[in-house]
Amino acid sequence: MANLREILEQRKAERIKNTTLFWRPIIGDVMEGTVVDIGSVITSLGESNYIDVMTDTGEIVTIWLNTVLQALVEKEKVKKGDRIAVEYLGVRSKNKKIAHKEYVIAVEHTS
Repeated sequence: MANLREILEQRKAERIKNTTLFWRPIIGDVMEGTVVDIGSVITSLGESNYIDVMTDTGEIVTIWLNTVLQALVEKEKVKKGDRIAVEYLGVRSKNKKIAHKEYVIAVEHTS
């Protein structure tokens, strides 16, 4: 029979494994991996779109799609199974009144 502490450690490891990771980049950060899900959820702020990326280390990381990222994902026709790299460039302002987060993406389609 397993020791209770061993059971606790096993359950803790399972819980950590199943915890959602959210990408919170700083300037220059790159997220790269395989797209495993694309979807939307209803939050307290309204509908939010996301993509889930499995990194090369096996972690699944959620990237929330702001307007800029959503447009890039649509333009590149990103779908499940594609390899993607996303780089965060920082906050940009074209007219000093409206600022937005800026990204670039590269996609390798699977089919």
